Amino acid sequence: MLTSFVNWILAKRLNAVAVALIASILPWGFWLSGAIAALWTLRKGPTPALPVMAGAVVPTLVWAVQGNTMPLCGLVLIIVMSLLLRVTVSWSRALIGTSVVAALLIQSGILIPRHADQLLEQMQRQSPEVKAMMASYAEQGLNAQMLGVLVMGVLSGLVLLIVAFGVTLLARYWQARLFNPGGLREEFLQLRLTPLELLVVFGIALFGMMLGIFSTMVVVWLPLMAAGIALVHGVVDLKGINGLWAAIIDILVLVAWPVTLIVLLLALIDSFANIRARLASNNH
Repeated sequence: MLTSFVNWILAKRLNAVAVALIASILPWGFWLSGAIAALWTLRKGPTPALPVMAGAVVPTLVWAVQGNTMPLCGLVLIIVMSLLLRVTVSWSRALIGTSVVAALLIQSGILIPRHADQLLEQMQRQSPEVKAMMASYAEQGLNAQMLGVLVMGVLSGLVLLIVAFGVTLLARYWQARLFNPGGLREEFLQLRLTPLELLVVFGIALFGMMLGIFSTMVVVWLPLMAAGIALVHGVVDLKGINGLWAAIIDILVLVAWPVTLIVLLLALIDSFANIRARLASNNH
């Protein structure tokens, strides 16, 4: 059934435009329209995919005018990631480039929720910890209110980055299932930041912080997290461990901060040590 649906989407551009348009009209349906636009971009190329992208984006412009910019920004990140993946055929470069775009969106303020001040005040009333943290920042001479609003924008950007990564993976899976069975698995297991790419992401983050653009920290987060997850899956595959463990770690990365830090650290080490290559050579 899935194969039939994807074949139908790719058969005629009108099919893809119609589904992308309808999905984008629905609240939070942008992920499906984004997946269709990404599939067309990855399979057909940017120029043939332009009408599909337009069909996906137009309804989200209406949402943005009404104050909900998340669908539009999410689609922008999905389209950027699929374009970069199509051009570079490199997940690491696609993730880095998309994270830079996300940092720019966060810094522009477009991802700050409507009525952010009221939301922040409500959080302080409901959580003594948040109220104490805000008071601590104020005592240090920082604009706690502005900082809290910025954090909301950063969190929104991180959520959209994760969604964009997941949706682009889905589109790549659809493509691989039809035209290159098993290709996505091999491609993803090879995901790793080279030392040069690691230098680039940290350089962007540090340069941004020096200029007071703290949103550039997200440029480090997603590429390292994705590389860490790929490392875990690669090790599980090489060692013949039950894949359920990799799935459990995937979930914990999103909900348990200590696990997230461990995975980020492992990805950092892997950039220099190339753990999977060493394990593969030892197996032989």
